[in-house]
Amino acid sequence: MRLALTAAVLAALTSASAAEPAISAIEAKLFYERSGTLSDNVAEPSGVTLWNTVIGEGESGGPANDVLIVVTVKAEPDSYLDAPLAIRVTGAAGKTVATRTVEGLLIGSDGVISKGVYLQDSTCNALTVKATIGKSTKETKVPFACGE
Repeated sequence: MRLALTAAVLAALTSASAAEPAISAIEAKLFYERSGTLSDNVAEPSGVTLWNTVIGEGESGGPANDVLIVVTVKAEPDSYLDAPLAIRVTGAAGKTVATRTVEGLLIGSDGVISKGVYLQDSTCNALTVKATIGKSTKETKVPFACGE
């Protein structure tokens, strides 16, 4: 009986000390079609002007039609998370552009993992990215705009 009680207390302490998973970052990286490389983060609060990115105007650094959304989760190192990671990207008027749900995350020894959503032909539409895992939710904007 005493052994079972000790094991139960240890299990409770271990689960209580385990950190809840959290969304630590949401980034957006332009795919430069002339070089095949990715930009630095252009999502807010980067301050990058994303005007006519499709033709390389503004502060985009070059023409880009596509963007890679990267969501980083921080959790207990060397752990496995059953909680799903949900990523939703919306455009004008809240219309869904893309969704991704990742079931089961294998966290490495550094305590982080990143998952991506690749969006084609998306650099003229202001985007909102929302990611959720467990009790943690984070949202950011990617203020793309086009015009003459």
